[in-house]
Amino acid sequence: MEQTAPWLILHRASKSPEHLRRALASAADYLELDVWLEDDRVVLRHDPLLRRGWPWLTRRHIVPVPRVHRFWLDQVRVPGRTFLDLKEARPELVERCLATLASIESIEGAMASTPIWELLDHLETLAPNIGRFYSIGRGESGELGWSAYIKRIGAGRAGAGTSIHYETASVGRLALLNEHGLRAICYTVNDFNQGVALVEQGAGGLTSDDFDLIARWRARWPRRD
Repeated sequence: MEQTAPWLILHRASKSPEHLRRALASAADYLELDVWLEDDRVVLRHDPLLRRGWPWLTRRHIVPVPRVHRFWLDQVRVPGRTFLDLKEARPELVERCLATLASIESIEGAMASTPIWELLDHLETLAPNIGRFYSIGRGESGELGWSAYIKRIGAGRAGAGTSIHYETASVGRLALLNEHGLRAICYTVNDFNQGVALVEQGAGGLTSDDFDLIARWRARWPRRD
């Protein structure tokens, strides 16, 4: 892949309406929006990480979770900057996201990522022009994910690239992805020098929680529009 300015993605941009307003004014290329389905409507929310294991329980409605912040995708227009993080293993989530983005004129240039890869395969059949980034974690999960993604590369089913944990993104792996014209977006990077090093090693994007870091990286790598 030809080296260009890395994509800068603001993590958890949909944490609250106030956070999203600040995100819209930021230097980020894309705003990550965590999307779920509630009553056939796409909701933006971030479940609080109360303790290890609780997200798994709350997503299956075994343990109730307080909804501190919640608002709806159809109330948000982020044309050209939408980066969906698909949170539920339900094909209808993909379908409702597409319908909602079309209704608010934000489907053009949208991207999507998730560790639930079958959702991205479903997205490919419905909207092949939307960039798909197959998430790869860290540790044992990351190793298994990387092995599975290598098979996808060989089969020509790798999408636009991968959203990969920075600990899994070795120099060799970043080089291989670049050789195949795939973009590696490293997450979650909250250190300036670490982000610079990852980009110099071949990362095509950085996901960060930090507004100030996004601004500093943008000053270092201006957009090449």
